[in-house]
Amino acid sequence: MPPVIKFIYEIYMCNAIIFQAMLLSLQYNSKLPQPKRLFVQNNPLNQNLPKQT
Repeated sequence: MPPVIKFIYEIYMCNAIIFQAMLLSLQYNSKLPQPKRLFVQNNPLNQNLPKQT
């Protein structure tokens, strides 16, 4: 394989693994009993969003 294609392929495989881990963590978080809006309100990155009541 040419080195450029090998490099792109390795990046693609790494991203696929990260994406799979993100999906698994989303599935795990959806099974938790607490509502997600508490996490959204307490997240400092989301303070500019309108608060849900």
